[in-house]
Amino acid sequence: MKKIISLVMILVLVMATAASGAPEEEDKVMKLDLEKSIRLAMENNLQLQSVLQEIKLREFYKERTDYYNDKFEDAEESLNDARKNLRDVNSAINQIDYALNNDPTLTQEERSQLEQQKAYYEDLKQKLEAGIESGETALDLSLGEASDIAAEKIGLETERILGVDSTTDLNETMARVALEVTETGYEMGKQQVALLVEKNYYDVIKAKNMLKAKKRALERARGQYEIVKAAYEAGMKAKDDMLLAQSQVELMSADFEKAKSELENARVKFKEALNIPFDTKIELQDVEYEDIDSFDLEEGINKGLQNRLEIKKALGQLKVDQLNLELTAKKYTPNTFMYREAKLKADKSQINLEIQRQKVESDIRQSYNTLLATARMREHINNSLKNAQENLEIARYRYNTGFGVPSINLKSIQAEELTGTIMEVLAAQEKLAEIEEKIVEIEAGYNLARAKYLTAIGEYRR
Repeated sequence: MKKIISLVMILVLVMATAASGAPEEEDKVMKLDLEKSIRLAMENNLQLQSVLQEIKLREFYKERTDYYNDKFEDAEESLNDARKNLRDVNSAINQIDYALNNDPTLTQEERSQLEQQKAYYEDLKQKLEAGIESGETALDLSLGEASDIAAEKIGLETERILGVDSTTDLNETMARVALEVTETGYEMGKQQVALLVEKNYYDVIKAKNMLKAKKRALERARGQYEIVKAAYEAGMKAKDDMLLAQSQVELMSADFEKAKSELENARVKFKEALNIPFDTKIELQDVEYEDIDSFDLEEGINKGLQNRLEIKKALGQLKVDQLNLELTAKKYTPNTFMYREAKLKADKSQINLEIQRQKVESDIRQSYNTLLATARMREHINNSLKNAQENLEIARYRYNTGFGVPSINLKSIQAEELTGTIMEVLAAQEKLAEIEEKIVEIEAGYNLARAKYLTAIGEYRR
C-alpha cells in the first residue's frame, strides 16, 4: 500500500513539473512594445552608463568647488586679520616714534623701554608683511589654478583676473551650469538611444509588414496560376499563359524569401540596440498611427527653444560670461583690456545663443514639414490602393471573358493590344503589390518622421 501511495505521489510531481514547463516555453518569447523596448535599451546602454558617471563627476566638481570656495574665503579672512594686525602694529610704532621725538619728560629708562618695544613691533611688522605678501601670492595663484581647473573640468570659459569673492561666485556658477548642461546631455543621450531603438523597432515592424505584403502578392500570384493552370488543362487557355503566371509565382517567391531575410536582419539590429542576446525570441507590438493634427508647430518651436541641449549650453555660457563681465566691471574700468575682453566674450555668447536658437527653429520646421508631407502621402496612397484592387478585379474579369478595352496599366507601357490577356492580369497584380509595399514604406517613414520631430522639439523620453 505504501508503494502504491509513493508511486502516485511521484506521478503527481512529474505531471506538475510537466505542466509548469509548458508556460515556461511561452515565456521564452520576449513580448515588447515600443516603450518597454526603450526602457530596456536605456538600462543596458553602455554610453548612457558612461554619461551617468559624468554626471557624478560634475556633482563631485561642484562639491569640490564649494569646498575650495569656503577655504578661499577662510584664507581671505585670515589675510584681512593679518592686515588689521599690521595696521595696529604700524599705529603702535608711530605712537612710539612720536613719544620718542616729542616728549622731553621721558627718563632714560622709559626711553630705553620704548626703544625695545619699537624693535619688537618692527620685527613683528616685518613678519606680518612677509606673511601677508606670501599669503596674497599663494592665494592669487590658488585662485588662478582653481579657475583654470574649473574651466578645464567643467568645459566653460572664464578669466583669471578676479578677487576671492568674484572668483568663488564665478566658479560656483560655472559648476552649477556645467552640471545642468550634463544632466540635459544625459536626457538627450537617452533620447538618442530612444530614437535608435525607435528606428530599429519601426524597421522590424516595416520588415514584418513588408513580408505580409509579399505574402499577399505571392498568394494572389499562386491563386492566378492555379486558375490559369486549370484552364490550360481544360483546353481553354494557352500554355504560354500558364508559363507566364508560373514565372510570376517564382519571381514573387524570390521576393518573399528576400523579405524573410530582411526581417531577420532587422530583428538582429533591434536586439543589438537593446543589448540583448541575439538568440532571444521577440514579438513586437504594432504601433498605432497618430494623426498629424495632434502636433502644433508653434507649440513645438517653443518647447524646442526651451528644452534643446544646444540652447541650454549656449545659455549657460552666456550666464557665465555675463557674470564675468559684471564682476570685472567692479574691478576694472571700461577702457581697460580686461573689461573690453570680458565685454567681447559676453557679446559673442549672446550672438551664439541667437545662432543656436535659429538652428533649432530651422530643424523643428524642417522636421514638421517632413512629418506633414509623409502624412499627406499616406492619405493619397491609401486611395490609390482601392483603385489598384478594383483594377485587378477588372483585369481578371477581362481575362476570364477574353474581352475588354485597354486599361491604364497597359496604356502606360504602350501595350493596349494586351487587353484581356494574362499580361494585363499580371501587370495589375504587380501594380497592386507595388502600392501595398509603398504603403508599408510610407507608414514606416511617417513613424520615423514623427520620432525625428519629437526629438527636434526636445521631448526627451524619461
